[in-house]
Amino acid sequence: MTDPMSTNVPEGYYDCALGLRLGGDPETMYLTFGTKLDSTITPPISIGSVTTLGTALADALKSRLDPDWTFVEMKMQAGPAGPGSGPGLDGPIYTAPLNIPGTGQLTGTLPVNSAHLISKKTGQGGKRNQGRFYFPGVAEGGVNDLGILDASQVSAVNTVFASFLGVLDGSATFDGMWILHSFPPGSAGPFLPPTQVISLICQPLIATQRRRLRR
Repeated sequence: MTDPMSTNVPEGYYDCALGLRLGGDPETMYLTFGTKLDSTITPPISIGSVTTLGTALADALKSRLDPDWTFVEMKMQAGPAGPGSGPGLDGPIYTAPLNIPGTGQLTGTLPVNSAHLISKKTGQGGKRNQGRFYFPGVAEGGVNDLGILDASQVSAVNTVFASFLGVLDGSATFDGMWILHSFPPGSAGPFLPPTQVISLICQPLIATQRRRLRR
């Protein structure tokens, strides 16, 4: 059995997870990403700032989810954390509960094993400088039998994720979205510095559970 991968979170950065849940499903799904503390802010951050960020991010996306979906928490782990920090030296973890339901009125959505594939674009080459996450709520009438989204659906999802990224870019406490690079535990480095995300793009082909397991 191989060792799990570990995310390297430098000092001043945060490993983030925005949690959402479908009614009746006990499993929380997460949108994961990194962010950086604004240079004008002195740590530690407050739980209030985590709540404010999570609320704003959920507000940016809630129109693309039916009321059956609820954003339930925002988690942030402060750096340093990961293989570069050493045992017991990881930064604190902040967890802010949320209760923000979706406000969309989609006429039927695909099961949760189908999702929008959102690519994190950095403007730099190489697979290591790219990332992705999966966003549920695919409109049943907005995708064909081959799993290709209508152009209008792609545009609508891109609009809310532009707002999502805008929350991070415009925050008074945090500074943008960043890809935090992963390495096997015990790696001696050197560790790649985080890469800033400049856009979030919805791919026309939806992700299914089978495709996700292949990626």
